[in-house]
Amino acid sequence: MLMQQDNISQNRFSIQALCNILQPVLGTELMVVDQSLIALAGTGPYEKNVGSRRPLESYVDVSLKSGESFQINAPRETEQCLRCEFRRHCIYTSVISCPLLYRDQTVGLFGFLGYDGTQQKMMKDKTLFLAGLAENMAKYIVNSFFTHELFYSDFVSSSGMNNIVNSIEVGIIITDTKDNIVNINQFAEKMLNSNRKECLGKKIDMFGRELEIDGAFPKLNTKRNTHQSKYVAKANLILYKDQPVGKVLRLQNNENRRPSSKIYSFNKIEIKPRIIGISKPILKLKKIITKIAVNDSRILITGDTGTGKELIARLIHYDSPRHLGPFVALNCGALPETLIESELFGYEKGAFTDAKKAGKVGKFELADKGTIFLDEIGNLSLTGQAKILRILDNNILEKIGGTTPIEIDIRLISATNKDLPQMIKKGLFLEDLYYRLNVVQLVAPPLRERKPDIPLLLDFFIKENNLRFSGNLKGFTNEAMVYLLHFQWDGNVRELKNVAEYACNVKNSGLAGLDDLPPYMFQSMNILEKNVQRIINTENLMVEEAIRIFGNSTTGKQKAAKYLGISLSTLYRRLTAKSTKEKRSYTDST
Repeated sequence: MLMQQDNISQNRFSIQALCNILQPVLGTELMVVDQSLIALAGTGPYEKNVGSRRPLESYVDVSLKSGESFQINAPRETEQCLRCEFRRHCIYTSVISCPLLYRDQTVGLFGFLGYDGTQQKMMKDKTLFLAGLAENMAKYIVNSFFTHELFYSDFVSSSGMNNIVNSIEVGIIITDTKDNIVNINQFAEKMLNSNRKECLGKKIDMFGRELEIDGAFPKLNTKRNTHQSKYVAKANLILYKDQPVGKVLRLQNNENRRPSSKIYSFNKIEIKPRIIGISKPILKLKKIITKIAVNDSRILITGDTGTGKELIARLIHYDSPRHLGPFVALNCGALPETLIESELFGYEKGAFTDAKKAGKVGKFELADKGTIFLDEIGNLSLTGQAKILRILDNNILEKIGGTTPIEIDIRLISATNKDLPQMIKKGLFLEDLYYRLNVVQLVAPPLRERKPDIPLLLDFFIKENNLRFSGNLKGFTNEAMVYLLHFQWDGNVRELKNVAEYACNVKNSGLAGLDDLPPYMFQSMNILEKNVQRIINTENLMVEEAIRIFGNSTTGKQKAAKYLGISLSTLYRRLTAKSTKEKRSYTDST
């Protein structure tokens, strides 16, 4: 581990520059600590700690020893805080951290910090996002800085850095000392109606009146009118070894300008995909994903609507060697016939009437060095299928109006809820394309086949919505849970997620009951009144399944009770009642 420790120490200036880039964008402070409790990098008030040892028995110390992440919204009040040697001098208001793991060993810690009420509120509102980003940052730091010395110029425009800035839902532009653009994220591209490849290496003033820059580019501001610019950005210096190496810009709407009628809506990017469940179909699926993620074979994911096919694709990408590259998802069913080719392959400037002056990068080119996910491939027209088949022959694309072939390096994952072999027989799907897509087939199991996962999924969705709505819903009553377990779930996990969100809207504390479920769930029949014995049997099956999963030991029963949402004493009563019934049945039969 000595070699890795030396490498991370050598890279401390690059890590500090990385923190300097992200701090003005996120609004939180950042810290990086090595395995010896020495602060390697930090921003804001934490920067004064760089080079010093952090407190013993602090959360940092505990996390390094245990390899676990932690989140603190009330510092100085937790049990662990009371043991910290610096507890009387603690000035943090919030902490979200993630360990740096290298070959299953904890070699450091990355974290976000809050020092005032504003940062505390922001970190509380964005806990899920920041926790996910902390995991992504920890993984990036290990992959980039633990194997060799890496200078600022090496990482600032790398695919890994691009992946990081693309996961932050604001427009970000990074320049060098000569005001040339060295990185721009997808949100800034969208806001400024541009594309990354054409921006890199160009001066920041290429955007003209679209972008007003505050302060750091005086030569560019002499003829600007802030009332005309769509967006404004404050330029913050990036220091490397105490010398300026560039600037980072965070774009925002210009409040001095009349509001634009155009609304930009950016989908959230999942940092670390997570498939929740312990049922046999899910455990089998996870095992297969672990095996196939490391290779580059094409994958076809089949399954009903709402079973999480895109989530599976994202997890495969995250666990693959391409995880630092882009993940580009495309809904094939939403592609108009006239736009198929331009969306898939892009076009050169002036390729046709109404074409953008700068041209357009297609989805396949955007996915270069990463993964492209073609969802609802069964809804794509035969024309579109033929165009995809063409690029799969040799991984070479040609833009509309282009004369130079572009070689791309992608992994292709597709998904459908259609029966493609039947569509082939009816002439609705190209047989050749089917066999090119269907190298490895995965089946996303429907919720009806993974009933043991329903309590776990509901618990996850409730916690997620409690954060969104500042609620404190604890779960569902036994009566409601049994009803949920018997429901058909034609919409699968997506429908279950909606039901959990509905419950969090109508009840924000305690346990949600039958009255807190959506009315449409009761239109067919009242299961509770007509199937009493079936409900009792279901409760027994739930107990049996929990004991099978967690074991019959005292610890296993404690975990089983927590999983079922009941007290340990209630679990023992149900086990005793079940045992008594079985003995009576045996006596009657003999």
